[in-house]
Amino acid sequence: MLQPFFERASNIMEELSAAIPGDAIAYKKRQLLNKAIAFQENARSMRKDAAERFIASELDEMKEFFDGIDSNLLTLEQRLAVVSEEDEILVLASAASGKTSVCLAS
Repeated sequence: MLQPFFERASNIMEELSAAIPGDAIAYKKRQLLNKAIAFQENARSMRKDAAERFIASELDEMKEFFDGIDSNLLTLEQRLAVVSEEDEILVLASAASGKTSVCLAS
């Protein structure tokens, strides 16, 4: 779905950096351009890394909350379901496995 966007962005970034001489842009502006190029080239891995850092941070920050949400502690899988930054989560599990606790924690 995003592949055409990434291809267009890649072409624009290549043309842009080739068309602008190194001394035509102030140093700080060149740094911003280089960051944009690096992001464009590594967008997927950067998003994955950011998501992993976010999840680790949320799990640590919300530990006390997760430990007290119900009479049973939430498992790691349940905690991951809660802190995932997805708009919709499908929880499939057997009876009395903690689905309600996951929904409450969300």
